[in-house]
Amino acid sequence: MPQKNAQTSFQYGGQAVIEGVMMRGPQEIATAVRVGDEIVIHQEKYTPWSDSFSILKWPFVRGTIVLFESMVIGIKTLNLSASLVSDEEEGRV
Repeated sequence: MPQKNAQTSFQYGGQAVIEGVMMRGPQEIATAVRVGDEIVIHQEKYTPWSDSFSILKWPFVRGTIVLFESMVIGIKTLNLSASLVSDEEEGRV
């Protein structure tokens, strides 16, 4: 009988965007935005900055970089959702 001592850690998170949601995993980012009666899904591969530069894994540096990296990703997805929603709004007028 297999032991159940091994824990699986899930490293997923997300945030609300305009008319939708963004979910972030270890290797991918997905954004779903409601545009009119349909849902537009945008997926992209993602490589964390700390995988590219080993110095970014140092304890105090890591926290600062992860915060900054999360802000950059959040702003990009907010801009994406805003552009999708504004394009749809312009089509209504």
